[in-house]
Amino acid sequence: MISTASEFIYRAQVGAKVLASRALGRLRHAEGKIIPLRFYRDADGWFVDLPKWPGPKAALAMVEGADTFLERLGKRNPDVLVEISTKPQPESEWFTVNFVQRHPAGDGAYYRTLHFGQPHDMWLCGVTEFVLGRMPEVIYVRDVCTRTRIRRQFDTDVVKGHEPHVPN
Repeated sequence: MISTASEFIYRAQVGAKVLASRALGRLRHAEGKIIPLRFYRDADGWFVDLPKWPGPKAALAMVEGADTFLERLGKRNPDVLVEISTKPQPESEWFTVNFVQRHPAGDGAYYRTLHFGQPHDMWLCGVTEFVLGRMPEVIYVRDVCTRTRIRRQFDTDVVKGHEPHVPN
């Protein structure tokens, strides 16, 4: 049972964000595609750069382990480029992030990777459903910066025709 008005408002906001993310994500038909993503760190923390995201920047924040994951993956660089997919990819170039459990408030889920040689847990919020259309059992990830050693321009419907987000 919801105990306070503020908790009710919080749950309503989370519910609206998750439903909108899920609906918009399914319309994008991302299943099985390789999706490029850019993450950046600014004075407020880590964020995913989603030019087509209709909500506030705060909803794109990477927290609860996702931030430290990006610090490690990017070797402390403030810009990290990856490709993700829900379709199995070659293990030599890709690593996995595996579903652990749904978030208690229904906003995304907790995931775990062994990419760094030991378990690293993180929360991926409902914006994941905006990108992938669902919270998959496995997300395949390839670190583009490390793999190519250069930044590259992506050509997909996720960022096509948009300049990278420049924080205020």
